[in-house]
Amino acid sequence: AMQKQDSPYECGGLGAQVMVTTSNTTAHMAGALGVPTLLLLASVPDWRWQAAGDTALWYPDMKLFRQNKRGDWSAPIDAAAAELAARAMGLSKR
Repeated sequence: AMQKQDSPYECGGLGAQVMVTTSNTTAHMAGALGVPTLLLLASVPDWRWQAAGDTALWYPDMKLFRQNKRGDWSAPIDAAAAELAARAMGLSKR
């Protein structure tokens, strides 16, 4: 029997209101399913994510957070955490 999920989204078997991930298959699955996604990117990302900007060409519900310095994840993680807090308080428009 099917059971009701707590979340309107399913990705990899895990219910998610917002997916936070790096550039991997999870990011593409979440984007393709329309799951709001915060994507953490290295300073030199894969071509799919372009060289600059915070939007993804193929996934309108995805926001990109980029490293400012190679190997330093503090800036994108801090920015994604702030975005999550804003969404939790209903302040983010995305």
